[in-house]
Amino acid sequence: MLIHENLSIELYFGKVESLATKSGIDIAEFITKNVKPQSIGWSNVIDYFLQRDLHDLGRAISSHGMVTHFAYSMNWTAEVFRANIDYNMIKDFNGANKIVDLAHGENFGGLNPLKINLIRDS
Repeated sequence: MLIHENLSIELYFGKVESLATKSGIDIAEFITKNVKPQSIGWSNVIDYFLQRDLHDLGRAISSHGMVTHFAYSMNWTAEVFRANIDYNMIKDFNGANKIVDLAHGENFGGLNPLKINLIRDS
């Protein structure tokens, strides 16, 4: 909802680090004291953080009030068992890993993935 027909968008960037580091604490303090965001877009930062560290940082920079956080994961297929892959990982773990690598854009050492037999013939 726009009030008085004005829209303000402020963009800040910086290296996001765990609160276990001085620079992580510094950026959290800057955001808390100066920015006081209503929403935070994490992009796929969640792929590079331990869940505990991400939640600690998110709580720290949201301490001023209600903040909507949104993010997405590029690596979700690596951690969600059988996620959108109709393939039996227990019987052929290496074949399943090839499929996951293909989904992540791996190039199989320069080989054409369309010419690779991903499923072993029984």
